Amino acid sequence: MNGLFGVTGLKLQNNGGDELPIASDGTFSFATQLASGANYAVTVKAQPDLPTRVCYVSNGTGTVSTAPVVNVVIRCAGPAARFAYVVNNGSNTVSAYAIDGGTGALNALVGAPFSTGSQPARIAADPVGRFVYVTNATSVWAYTVDAGTGALSPLAGAPVSAPASNGIAVDPKGRFAYTVGSGIVSAFAIDASSGALSLAGAPISIPTATLGSPNFVTVDPLGKFVYVTCENGVGGGAVIAYSIDAGTGALSPVPGSPLVAGFFPRSSAVDPAGRFAYVTDYLWGLVSAYAMDASTGALHSVAGGTTVVGSGAYRDSGGPIPLSGSGPTSVAVDPTGRFAYVASGFEKKVYAYSTESSTGALVPLAGAPVATGNAPQHIVVDPTGQFAYVVNSNSTVSAYMIDASSGALSPMAVPTVPTGASPRSIALSR
Repeated sequence: MNGLFGVTGLKLQNNGGDELPIASDGTFSFATQLASGANYAVTVKAQPDLPTRVCYVSNGTGTVSTAPVVNVVIRCAGPAARFAYVVNNGSNTVSAYAIDGGTGALNALVGAPFSTGSQPARIAADPVGRFVYVTNATSVWAYTVDAGTGALSPLAGAPVSAPASNGIAVDPKGRFAYTVGSGIVSAFAIDASSGALSLAGAPISIPTATLGSPNFVTVDPLGKFVYVTCENGVGGGAVIAYSIDAGTGALSPVPGSPLVAGFFPRSSAVDPAGRFAYVTDYLWGLVSAYAMDASTGALHSVAGGTTVVGSGAYRDSGGPIPLSGSGPTSVAVDPTGRFAYVASGFEKKVYAYSTESSTGALVPLAGAPVATGNAPQHIVVDPTGQFAYVVNSNSTVSAYMIDASSGALSPMAVPTVPTGASPRSIALSR
C-alpha cells in the first residue's frame, strides 16, 4: 500500500466482502484467513474521502498457496489532469488547452481563449474538475467546465466581490475557496451543485504595515490548513497559518503564527503528505523548507532548510533594467513528495531538487536547471508527476517531462505553446 499520505476513507474488500478500512501506507491483511487453494479477489470498496487521491489494485486476484500472499499492490495517486488553463492579465482572457495523457503536450481548445473581467491575475480549479475560478483586484469569476471539451462557461450571478488579485486556492474536497488581495484574506463556501461562491465568515484584515502585503495563498493537501505569504513588512516577510473549520470553511489563526520568513516571500507549496512547506523569497533568492505540525498546522524551521536558488539575492546591476540574482517566483512539489521545482524569474530557469525525507531540506539535482521563457511567473506539476508546466511573461507556457526516477526535467517535443498577453498563473483540471 503506497501513496495514501494520511487520507482517510479508503476501504478494500476481498471476494466481495471482508471489508478492510485502510488509513496509512504499508502492509495490510484481511481478517478472514483463506485456506490453501482458495481464490482471492481484492478490490477497492470505497475510494478515499479526498478526490485528489484515487487508489488502484494491481495483482488483485489469484489462488492462495501455503505461503502468504504478498504481491497484491494498492497504489494511490492523483487523477490525471485533462485540461490546463492560463490566466492572461494583459488580454483579459483565459487560454485553455487539452493535455495529452501520454505525452503531456498542450493543445489549444476549440473556442479558447475565454473572456474574463479586467486584468485577471490568478486562477484555480476545483479538484473534481467541474469549476474554475479567476480573480482580479476586486472580484472572483466562476466558470463551469464542460466535462467533454474543457470549455468554460460563466456562472450565472458571477462574479462575487472580493479583493483577490494576489491569489486563490481551493481546498482538496472542493468545498471551500480562499483568496488574498489588498491586505484581505477571504473564505468562501462552494455550492456543490452550481459552484457558486458565498462568504464563509468575515474577511480577515492583515496588518500590512507590520506583516507586509499578502501575495499568495495555498491549502495543505489534507484540507486542514491555509497558508498566506506576506512580503515587505516591518520585520521582513511572513507566513500566516490558519486552521479551516471543517463545517463552514471559516479560518482561525494557528497558535504561534505568523512565522517570519525572509523578506519577500513570493509563493509557497506543501508536500503531499502535509509534512513540509516550502516558501520562496524573491528578494534574497532563497527557498526555505519548514516542518508542519500535523495537529496544529504550525510551521517550524528545520536544520539546513534554507537553500540559495541559483545566483541568490537581488542586486542592482546599475543598467537600464537593474535586475539580477535569481528572483524565485514560484515553487511546486511533485505528487510523491520526492522532488521540488523552483522557477527563477530573473535567470529564466527552473531549478530542480530532491527532498530530504526526514527534514524536507532540498538537495539540488544533478543536471538542473532547465531554461524557461522570459520571467517565469508560475510553475505547476501535474497530479501524476509526469509533467511540469511554467507560465512565462513572454506569452508562452514551457512544458517539460519529469523523469520518474531522478526527477529531472526535459523539454517536451513541443517545448512551448502560446498564451494571451502577460500570463500570470496556470491551473490544471481533471
